[in-house]
Amino acid sequence: MTPAANEFDFWGEPQPSRVENQEVLVPLHADNWALALGAGYVGGALKDDQAKDLQSHFGCNLAGFVGYVPSWAMSDGEAGPRAVLRVRSANVDSEPGKLVIINGPLRVTEIAAACFESQELLDNFQASYGLFPDIPASLVPTLVGGFEVREETREVELEEEVSACAGRRENLDFLGGWAAGVLAVLRAGGHDEAIGRFLEQISNAPDLIGEASLRAFDPTADDLDVAIWRAAVHGLRKRFRNRGFDRQEFLSEIRAAIEGLGQKGVAWADGCRKVINAEIDIPELDDNAKLGRRATLALILAHEPEAVADLSHSLGVGPKVAALVTQAVYAFTGLSRLDASNKCPANQLNGLLALAEAMESGTPVQLECRPGKVGADFSRIIHVSIAGNEVFERLVQPPPYLLMLKARALEAGYKVDVDQELGKLLIQRRQGGNPAIIIEDESGPVPGQPVVNLVLPLAKLGARPTTASLKSYLEVAWRNATAIGLRCDKEGETVCALASLPLATLDQDELEFHVGRLISVWESLGGKKSLEKRRKTKSKD
Repeated sequence: MTPAANEFDFWGEPQPSRVENQEVLVPLHADNWALALGAGYVGGALKDDQAKDLQSHFGCNLAGFVGYVPSWAMSDGEAGPRAVLRVRSANVDSEPGKLVIINGPLRVTEIAAACFESQELLDNFQASYGLFPDIPASLVPTLVGGFEVREETREVELEEEVSACAGRRENLDFLGGWAAGVLAVLRAGGHDEAIGRFLEQISNAPDLIGEASLRAFDPTADDLDVAIWRAAVHGLRKRFRNRGFDRQEFLSEIRAAIEGLGQKGVAWADGCRKVINAEIDIPELDDNAKLGRRATLALILAHEPEAVADLSHSLGVGPKVAALVTQAVYAFTGLSRLDASNKCPANQLNGLLALAEAMESGTPVQLECRPGKVGADFSRIIHVSIAGNEVFERLVQPPPYLLMLKARALEAGYKVDVDQELGKLLIQRRQGGNPAIIIEDESGPVPGQPVVNLVLPLAKLGARPTTASLKSYLEVAWRNATAIGLRCDKEGETVCALASLPLATLDQDELEFHVGRLISVWESLGGKKSLEKRRKTKSKD
C-alpha cells in the first residue's frame, strides 16, 4: 500500500509522506558488478584498483534513483558499460531522478535484477565473466532494459569518499570464506553435531572463532592445543588474501605465541620444523588426540582447499582434522576467491552470508538438519538450514542397519516399503492383516549402536480426549510392554504405540517379538475387530 501525499496522526496533525518498499535503480560499472558477484556484496571495494564510478563517492553505501537514472550518473567515473541494479528498499522518500542512499554493503542476493542497456552489452558481460571460476555470473537475474535514462546535467560535484568500512568488507570476505568451509563440511556429512555446537558458541574475533571450532570437534582439547590453533587462525587472518605463506615464518609466529606453555609446545614446534625441512616423516594426522596440534601441522602442509583433499587421500588425515583445516583454509582463501560453486544457488549464498554476518557480530545461530522423504532405495534427503536459511539438500545413503532390518523382515514374513506420500519406511505382513508400522531413524543413532523406533499410529487425538480413552491406551500399552506417545503432523496429533528396536544383534525372533507387541496393542484396542468388519463388507459386495 502506498500512503497518500500527506498522512495524519491520531490528533489530526499532518505527517511526512513515506513510500514503503520502493524500487531503487543503482548504476555501477559492469566490472564492479562482476566483482560484487564474486564477493557476495555490492557496496565498497575489496581491491584498490576497482573501476571508478558513481558508487566510488559513497564508500560502502549505494547511490541510486527512483523512477529513472540521470545520464550523468551512467557516465560518472571511468569509461565502460554500466549495469543498473534494481533494489527494493524500505522507507524511501524521493522524487523521481533524485539521489537516494541505501546503507551498505548489500548482499547480492537482495538484488532483484541486473539490467543492461542492450543485448550486446549483456552478452559481452556474460562472455567476459561467465568463464571466471570465482564469479557466479548467472546468480542474479539479468535483463535487457528495465530502466529509463534521461538526459540531465549533474547539479552538484561529488567528492570521492574514503570508505570507512573497507576493513569490514575484508573481514566479511574472510568470515564468508569460513562460512563456506562450514558448508563444505556439512555437505560432506558426518559432523552435523560438532558444527551445531560450533554455531551455538561462535565469537566475533577470528582466533576465538578458531577456538570455538576446535572445542566443538574436541571438547577435551587442552590449553596447548587451543593456543596453537588460535595462533594458527590468527596467522591466517594476518596473511589473508595472500596466495601462500612462508611456512617457517608462520611456524615461528605460532611458536612465539605458545612460548610460555611449557616444553611440550617447544617440542611440537621443533617437530613441525623438521617435517617442513623433510628431516623426518610426517607423523600420523588422525583424530585420536591433540586435534589442535595435528590440524595446525596439516594446515602448514596444505593451506588451499584443493590441497586439503589431496592431503586427506595421501596421508590419511582424520575426518575431524580435515574438517577443522577445511574451515580455516576456506577462510584464508576468502569468499571472493572461492569457486563459484560455493556461491550458487542464491539460497546457499544467502545462508552463507547470514552465517558470516553472525560471526562478525558474535551472534550464535542454529543448525537444523531436517530429514526429508525416503527414496525407493532407502536413501534420504536431508534439508540443511543455518539461521533459518535452507542452504542445500544432502542425499544420504541408507545406513547398513536399515538394509539388515529389511533382510530380517523378509525372513520373518514381513515386507519393508516406502510410503511415497509420507516419505517414511513402513513394515507390514506380506499377506496383509495388520496396520503399517512406521520405522523412525531420524534421531541419529550412535554409530555402532544403531536403534530405530517402531511407531504404530492408533488414533487421532480429539480436541478433548476423555480420561477413559487415555487410560485404555495406557493399560493396553502396559500389558504389552510398549510405550504410548504422540506424533504431530499437519492434521493434528496422533496417539501411537512405540517400541525401540536395537539393531546391533538383530535376529528374526527379536524382530517378530517387537512387531508382535505392537500388533497386540492394535488388536486389543479393537483393530482386529474393525478389520474383520471391513472384510465382511467387502465380501458381500
